[in-house]
Amino acid sequence: MEPATRVAVTVTFLRMDRSPAEVAPGLPTSCQVVRAASCTVEFYRYLYDTVGADYVWWLRRTMPDDELAALLANPLISIHVMYSDGEPAGFFELDARIWPDINLSYFGLLPHVIGTGVGYPFLRQSVDLVWRQGARGMTVNTCTADHPRALPTYLRDEQNRIEKLAAQAGLDFFPTVFEILTYDQMNEIAAYGGFPNRYPHWRFGMEYERLAKSYEYGLSKIYEMVINNNPSYAYLLEGNSLVDQKLVMAHVYGHVDFFKNNFCFRSTDLDTWGTLVQPVHRKGGNYDPDRKWIDQMANHGARISRHIERWGINKVESFLDQCLSIENLIDPWAPFSGRAVVRTEAQQEEDQEPKPVPRLAAKAHVYLGLIALNSLDKHHGTFSGILCTGIVGGAVVPFAIGYLGDHIGLLGGLCVLYVPLIYILSMSVWARPLVTNKKIGDA
Repeated sequence: MEPATRVAVTVTFLRMDRSPAEVAPGLPTSCQVVRAASCTVEFYRYLYDTVGADYVWWLRRTMPDDELAALLANPLISIHVMYSDGEPAGFFELDARIWPDINLSYFGLLPHVIGTGVGYPFLRQSVDLVWRQGARGMTVNTCTADHPRALPTYLRDEQNRIEKLAAQAGLDFFPTVFEILTYDQMNEIAAYGGFPNRYPHWRFGMEYERLAKSYEYGLSKIYEMVINNNPSYAYLLEGNSLVDQKLVMAHVYGHVDFFKNNFCFRSTDLDTWGTLVQPVHRKGGNYDPDRKWIDQMANHGARISRHIERWGINKVESFLDQCLSIENLIDPWAPFSGRAVVRTEAQQEEDQEPKPVPRLAAKAHVYLGLIALNSLDKHHGTFSGILCTGIVGGAVVPFAIGYLGDHIGLLGGLCVLYVPLIYILSMSVWARPLVTNKKIGDA
């Protein structure tokens, strides 16, 4: 007997009471589904073991051959195999022993076709076959050991149904995207204030530790989160029952309708500015504001990360601490107060003036050297100026400034050293062309 390993899984039981309303997607022309009318034990074990090797399929693997053969011979149990280019690509098993309901006992793809896009059309083949047989309902169960896309496939159908019901009830909402997160991922995003990317700061880690401990001790549980974004993003907690997930999705559409139509949330439009005092501001049937707050937060985080690379984490973190200490003084209702920001004429003129470009920090003798270089360049050529200034400034000046700075101070040392030096170089440059011209004239 093979050694046993205990694996903890969460099982979700699903039930469908009506046929899907949307048109089923078709399989590729290279695929076809065939019922195995006389499925042998060997062929069934090949399908079962190959499909379920990575997903803890164990029940039929431990079943003796005679019991499995009797099960496959039962006319109420049917095995349907999908072939792709002539070779098996997946199978599903229907069990009608609980008629008028039919249970989808097993469904899966062989590893070589996972990711090719045939999973959902193949699943619809099984669902449509159940309803063509006149069943009252269809049942299936899935668990956290199954493929991670197994449950979202069912939730996508539920989302479409709930979205239509919400629209029929008069709700008007942004397009909504649902994602499933584990509890630690949910706590991480909740610590960031609901956004997947923020700037680095210690208080986010502190909030994550608080939420994680509260969940582990059974003191709190986050069922869902929804972001005021366009399109809106909502997160569902992995492991919740299907009833919980459906309630949360319906609850989310109520949130998103409030985000879009409540006047107070108009101040979160990124493409509006100024004071919002008119309740009909930008109200209309084609109201589609720019609320890409996930991108905006990610951009802010990237900008602060660049400042950290330039200035260091300690200096930037200290600045953030000071800003966050007065965060509670920000008035979120200021855009609705009607108080316009009045700027004086001096402030307006100051805004229109060109901003000076700050120069890089450097020692004083560098600037004086550049002045000398500019003077030499005008009168004697660039190469000679760089050569003279470089030799003097690079070799002599640092030692001279260091010596003079210890005795008469840095400013005095600069004056004593550079003023005569620049004067001598300037005079030599002016004198050299005169001497050359005189020799030519005498000849």
